[in-house]
Amino acid sequence: MNLRLQLRAMMTFLIINGVIALRRQTTILISISLAPFTFIYFLYLVSTRAELPYGVVGAIVFTTVFTGNMMLNDAAYLRLERHLQALYVASPVRAFSYATGMAVSELVFIVPPLTVLFIVLGFVIRLSIPVFLSLLGIIFLTWVMSSSLGFMISSFFRQLREIWPIASLVFSVISIIPPIFYPITAIPSSFRWLAYLAPTTYSALLGDSVVGITHVTAATQFLYISGLLFATLVFILIAMVFTRWREK
Repeated sequence: MNLRLQLRAMMTFLIINGVIALRRQTTILISISLAPFTFIYFLYLVSTRAELPYGVVGAIVFTTVFTGNMMLNDAAYLRLERHLQALYVASPVRAFSYATGMAVSELVFIVPPLTVLFIVLGFVIRLSIPVFLSLLGIIFLTWVMSSSLGFMISSFFRQLREIWPIASLVFSVISIIPPIFYPITAIPSSFRWLAYLAPTTYSALLGDSVVGITHVTAATQFLYISGLLFATLVFILIAMVFTRWREK
């Protein structure tokens, strides 16, 4: 019975914060799609056709990481302004169910732009079923990682005016500065280790190798997979330990 309650809570979050919100504010799709498609257009103007796939894969990673930004904003707003989290704290709904339902609801907003990006990717490279499934796996891990980070940070805000600058800073650092829209070889070798500190670097590098933009050894690809898995697990553990579910 308790499991059914948790599943119903997750479905409720999905409908309210995802389906209904998207239906009432369709302009959100434009906002979400604007940045990645702008980067692609810029790369189309200044780069060669061989470099364009970096931008498309980067846009897929960027759009997925953006779910963490949305998670941070929504969770903080609903807690501070609507006091929704306090309501669920007093109910049998668990923190995991609340966070998972919120995270799944954010997927509703990125499915349309991701669909378009996959169509664009199919025009610039040969997109086979194994490649498609591998990219879905990368998207899943990146979504879990980003959502965990966003939910954890959201629990520390005390005022609404703190949300926007911190959210913009955190997710700009991990989604724009790292080599997501450009090859890591563009970074001087002496500073390349800094890029590996960003968890999204592994998502992008793994995506580039999966679609065949970069050719790496099996050992290197295994390191990319391990790096992404490790980063995802670390962010999940950090969220479990440091998230403030109850107000002190």
